[in-house]
Amino acid sequence: MMAAPPSWILLKALEAADPPAPQALHDFSRVVGAPNPAPDFLEWSVRIGAGYQAARLTYYFDVARCGGVKVGAVLERFAKVAMALVGALPEPLLTAMQIIGGRREVLQIVVGIDERPGQERRVKLYLVLQEAAPELIESLLGAVGYQEVRGMDLAKVYILGLDVSASGVEDAKLYVRLDRKRLGQVVENLPEVGELWVATREVVFQRCLKRDRSQVYLHMDNPSSLVHYLMRRSWVDREAARLVDHHARVQQGLGRGRLEPWIISFGYRHRKLLLGGSNVYFHWVGAEVLEG
Repeated sequence: MMAAPPSWILLKALEAADPPAPQALHDFSRVVGAPNPAPDFLEWSVRIGAGYQAARLTYYFDVARCGGVKVGAVLERFAKVAMALVGALPEPLLTAMQIIGGRREVLQIVVGIDERPGQERRVKLYLVLQEAAPELIESLLGAVGYQEVRGMDLAKVYILGLDVSASGVEDAKLYVRLDRKRLGQVVENLPEVGELWVATREVVFQRCLKRDRSQVYLHMDNPSSLVHYLMRRSWVDREAARLVDHHARVQQGLGRGRLEPWIISFGYRHRKLLLGGSNVYFHWVGAEVLEG
């Protein structure tokens, strides 16, 4: 008897938790999380501080050494969930997807869903690059209506994200790695997250092109630092407390696997981190890894 794919185990745990996973996550996972090819990496994320949002899943597919067959299969899955869950696969997005096929610069294709209470549901198509690809990024942005990007060196972008809702391509996002040693020069209130900062191995800056909004992502060198931060924050932040409890309930349903927090993001404006709201990203660690 074949073992259940990790995506199904994670979904079952989310379903059994309180609040349970909505139907849209089931529909998403059934298509995107299917085997052959199965996702190589799973991520669950939760938004706290501005209205609790926990119906967010992201599946990563390593495609750099797999050729066009896997790329085509993943893009086909994205097209299916875009039509099924947001009812839209706009022509500009189809053009962008055709550009992606077979590009050697692409390390991973990432497909996600964000079920937002009171807002349009959105699905996500992201590319993680293994080398500089300014011409590829410029072509993809041009295909979805962004003809010029000012104030950002496209040669430094290593992730390009496209968010799609029923309204079409809702936003495009660019991610660049920042020099950790120089972050204090551009973030004035960095000492306020000092306990996270000392455990940070990588810093990433995100810019949203349509909403003109930015975030800073702190990638931890171990999950315990973020666990401790969330626990302390839960004493004064009701949504952080809800997340700590929610995560514990999900973890109970995972059996021998683990779902660990590795990344936290904060909004960024006027040289300061906006500490009131955060996205927390949990990564699946299977039992075979823990036992190995």
